[in-house]
Amino acid sequence: MRKRIRCLVVDDSESLCRVLCSTLLDYGVAVADFYSDPRDALNSIVKKPHYYDAVFVDLHMDGIDGQDLIKRFHSNGYQGAIVIISALEKRVVDYVGDLVNQFDVNLVGTLLKPIDSDSVAFMLQRIRRKPKKESPTSSVVPKQSLVHSIENGHVVAYGQPKFDAKTSQIIGIELLMRIAAPQEKVLVPRDFISVAEDHDLLDKMLIAMLENSLPELSSFADADGSMPNLAINLSPSQLFNDQLPDLLDDVLLRHSVAKERVVLEVTEHQTLADSLQLENLSRLRIHGYRLSLDDFGVGFTSIGQLRAMPFNEVKLDRRFVHGIAQDKVMAEVAKTICSLCHKLNMTLVAEGIEQHDDLQQLESIGVDGYQGFLFCRPKPLEELFRWSKIWNKRLGGYLNEPATHAYMSSEISSMIASSLRGFH
Repeated sequence: MRKRIRCLVVDDSESLCRVLCSTLLDYGVAVADFYSDPRDALNSIVKKPHYYDAVFVDLHMDGIDGQDLIKRFHSNGYQGAIVIISALEKRVVDYVGDLVNQFDVNLVGTLLKPIDSDSVAFMLQRIRRKPKKESPTSSVVPKQSLVHSIENGHVVAYGQPKFDAKTSQIIGIELLMRIAAPQEKVLVPRDFISVAEDHDLLDKMLIAMLENSLPELSSFADADGSMPNLAINLSPSQLFNDQLPDLLDDVLLRHSVAKERVVLEVTEHQTLADSLQLENLSRLRIHGYRLSLDDFGVGFTSIGQLRAMPFNEVKLDRRFVHGIAQDKVMAEVAKTICSLCHKLNMTLVAEGIEQHDDLQQLESIGVDGYQGFLFCRPKPLEELFRWSKIWNKRLGGYLNEPATHAYMSSEISSMIASSLRGFH
């Protein structure tokens, strides 16, 4: 059953509010309220911060501008979706969107005026798929619980596949850290990473995750015994530990996993500039690991710095992926990054793909790999193994069927992904 959602529209044009609310109701929302005075909207959110599932906010309003209003909504406990609506130039709206994301709000997209009904329908699809953000402090795990999870085998890996852009074959599995204690909800990194970093527990959690997950990964071996590449996330803070290469070597050796099949994905949420960090990056390459720069484009690494770093792969952040099919500037930026990566003998993987038209645009740009919810959400490894067997079987069927030879790889991937939607 489709989720019935409650929406609020805030725009100083009452006529626009009425038209947009009418469109929202036509698309099946349960409630579509509006305020033409942003101060009235703020008072409503202060009184009932959890009532609305989505708020559509104009940027240019008298009294309180949209950017400030979104910030005030968030500080007063609103955790639902935000959609920016504006008649300003798209580049300005995108810039505001980047600033708003720094408030840690649940921004799902933008609607440029004049607003068409198809764009409204697309935003509602995103809102229905995207859950409300939890308060960032509501479920943070204390240090003692993390230590208990490490000691009792509760630090596990969920897996998400990476795909070859030319063949649609699974070429790797990214191991994503989770805490899965019996009878408790599964915790994701935002629940524990900050505490783990503050108390120097990330390395212990990483080794615990590998000890628990590597035995399961033998299921993914091919007939000749070879396994897909494994991707493991590293925080830049872990690169201050000059024992890290040896810690990884030891755990992989215990489980007979070749280092050459391991990609270490270094996130960009902190700078990579300290000499010790750069030395350990180099040592990891010397030890035989492949290195990937994760979330490229929104962090601290510039294109110029990328030339001097020992990465084999770059992962294009989802902010350069969402809506790329409709954004010519974003497509040109992605094309430039792709060209540079290939000149530097690096592969480019697009992450966070959710829409087929974005996938087609990325294929035309020439990226080397794909990853995202369009294909597969992170799953427990046993479940992912069952999923991957069906993917490979259906892919083989498409490749052996002459009628599908004219299809592009992106079209085949989308057809298989659509057929597997909802699989458990």
